[in-house]
Amino acid sequence: ENVTISEGLSEIGAYAFKACKSLYTISAPDSVKKIGKYAFSECISLRNAINSSLLTEIEEGVYYDCNTFKRVTLPNILETISAYAFYNCLGMIELTIPDTLTRIGENAFTECDILTDVYFNGTESQWNAIEQAANCGLEDKNIVYLS
Repeated sequence: ENVTISEGLSEIGAYAFKACKSLYTISAPDSVKKIGKYAFSECISLRNAINSSLLTEIEEGVYYDCNTFKRVTLPNILETISAYAFYNCLGMIELTIPDTLTRIGENAFTECDILTDVYFNGTESQWNAIEQAANCGLEDKNIVYLS
């Protein structure tokens, strides 16, 4: 139900916790630099995303079908959100994105149906400079600029 990653671990491998349906919380130290693709996909009870201060990319499908997320604040140095990263996170009601983001992949937030507002820690011109796939899932969301 609850996992605490040891200090010093820098990577969580691809598919590491895939389909752990009872996984409720995951705690990870700031040493985590990489989370492999689909590492937490189908963890339908998971309540939180990892917010390591060293994480620069959320790889493909990492949180695919984690439909119990409510509020997600992404790491302050994050640069890339890959394809299907948060696909079908049906419970997500709030998302905060750092101004360091440069790319959002296809279907990264598709099927996040009750997500209406996205908080961006930057300006409108910074938001417009982000490379966004045409179908990233944020097209119909209200972007709130915090700078």
